[in-house]
Amino acid sequence: MGYHPHFGPVTGAIYMKAEPNLAWVALNRVRGLTPRLRAALLDAFGDPEGIARAAGAALQSIPGLPPRALSDLGSIATPQSLRLAREEVGRAHRLGATVLACPQREYPDRLREGLPDPPPVLYVQGTLQPGDDPAVAIVGSRRSSAYGTEVARRLAYDLASRGYTVISGLARGIDTAAHRGALEAGGRTLAVLGCGIDRVYPASSAGLARKIASRGALLSEFPLGSRPLAFHFPIRNRIISGLSQAVIVVEAAEASGSLITARLATEQGREVGAVPGAVTSPLSAGANLLIQDGARLVRGWQDVEELLPDHCRHRPEPGGDSAAELGERARRILEALSPNAPRHIDVVASDLRESAGNLLVDLLDLELKRLVVSLPGKHFLRRS
Repeated sequence: MGYHPHFGPVTGAIYMKAEPNLAWVALNRVRGLTPRLRAALLDAFGDPEGIARAAGAALQSIPGLPPRALSDLGSIATPQSLRLAREEVGRAHRLGATVLACPQREYPDRLREGLPDPPPVLYVQGTLQPGDDPAVAIVGSRRSSAYGTEVARRLAYDLASRGYTVISGLARGIDTAAHRGALEAGGRTLAVLGCGIDRVYPASSAGLARKIASRGALLSEFPLGSRPLAFHFPIRNRIISGLSQAVIVVEAAEASGSLITARLATEQGREVGAVPGAVTSPLSAGANLLIQDGARLVRGWQDVEELLPDHCRHRPEPGGDSAAELGERARRILEALSPNAPRHIDVVASDLRESAGNLLVDLLDLELKRLVVSLPGKHFLRRS
């Protein structure tokens, strides 16, 4: 038995009516429930209050419920469970985070209406804005190459500078490059975590996480204190794709979690694109396979925008993409290329007296600006 100032002594059921969001937090705290099991419970019983009222036999009709979860579900309406939920919300507020329950107006429509198993609650540190829809997810390998890192950074920069919100997962490699590119452009970016909002993983990204929260948001469906367990990341991937209009994969091995995100995007009706890479590189095997299976080949922001419906496209055109506005180094590289005869990168590097590895990053940047054409065998042409 608890106490509410307007009702006097109250039961858990009245608690849930007085503070309905607590019931959703309590449901989210039940251990052993996968997103699909929670969705099945909500489909069967309507809301957390309906789940709490269900008899044991009725709950057991949901296939796959673990015994511990059966016991905990019967107690989510108790004053003790709701008190713990209230304490969780209070801790989140002290961290500067908001807890959004699925029925709330502020909860993202793309998740509530677009996922078969939306999370009961979202912990949000930062802000979600109407302009975050449409958003583009950029995901890929944690062990990215210099090529993949630069592609992700530049792609995010170009999209963010044109008003698109960039979504990723704060992992090392491609995710980090995407977040940084969006921030460098002065745009918005959202990071979906595979742990509690009070933890940053990897720890080395703490500074980046603070910047993201100040210019976008950190999001998690996992209760406070949740560790970055391996099985959390495939679960969070459905939120990355669910919040996005399109998912772009940059460098992914054949068994990469990024391919899970791409598959989820397809199931959710989102668009999928991939950046091509060398056929000899294991890091590009997954992205190349996606293209082979029908994903849009992505060379730059223009290809991403073509994936989006007309009403989702932003049209501001920042400067900096014409040859006349390039820096001295870029002009030297363009002068070393021919518009008629392809030149091998090693020949160009020799003419410019630098390494082919460093030159490749600049050539990629010029290709994204549509000033250079990349041909098989590391040959390049200057666009006439």
